[in-house]
Amino acid sequence: MLEVDALSVRNGAFRLGEVSLKVETGACHAVLGPSGAGKTTLLHAILGVTPTESGRILLDGVEVTRLPIERRGVGYVPQQIGLFPHLTVHGNIAYSARARRVPVERFQPLLDRLVERTGIGPLLKRYPATLSGGERQRVALVRALASQPRLVLMDEPFGSLNESLRRELWWLVRELQAEYRLTVLLVSHDLTEAYTLADHVTILAEGRVLDQGETAEVFTRPAGAETARFLGIENVHLGHVLEVSEGLATVRVGDARLVALAPEHAQGEVLVSIRG
Repeated sequence: MLEVDALSVRNGAFRLGEVSLKVETGACHAVLGPSGAGKTTLLHAILGVTPTESGRILLDGVEVTRLPIERRGVGYVPQQIGLFPHLTVHGNIAYSARARRVPVERFQPLLDRLVERTGIGPLLKRYPATLSGGERQRVALVRALASQPRLVLMDEPFGSLNESLRRELWWLVRELQAEYRLTVLLVSHDLTEAYTLADHVTILAEGRVLDQGETAEVFTRPAGAETARFLGIENVHLGHVLEVSEGLATVRVGDARLVALAPEHAQGEVLVSIRG
């Protein structure tokens, strides 16, 4: 389990302010937001490459906020894949486990299973320069998982791939996550990707949390107008609940009255959007 508690990070003139989130063991949590929102800054702080100002980072209940990167037990799939060009595919995927001094008898059986599941067996003797984009992504996934990390951080890993290949890798990640109970924190700008992969989402803007919760709930019931617009809902209007009866609310919007599905506790001012 990952717990981020009131984390603040300064990166030059940018400040990420008091972000909290939790990722249960075996779950996937997506961090969304426009460019410059602080998504990668948050990921780098959890990884350990960007120092924090305040707050705590806990993995499985143990605080790792001040630990060096190599002692956090975190796997990482960055935007720019970063495979070592002088190593073969096999050398790349075994590197993280060997660097952390994981005994070969511990990581080799898992490595063999991951190679089989991802279909990269024929690539093991090749070098990164000879691989396609999709092949490099598969190799990067295996490398991140080979050392049996407590947490996998993924920073927009599929953004440079075409649509069909992205979707193919989404399903591969889901299958691997279910099979190995991976705990994943995913940074993405792709709403469909987040909806497909994530159990929960956090939406950032200008270094602050706009909205947070179960993916379906946030996507269908955004907490505010800024979140709604980020999710592509443009026609957001201020309304006032007049009454709620049997799951339906009567809402006044300007001079009009609308009837919409609503929880029994809905009252006062609300945001209203009509979707096609």
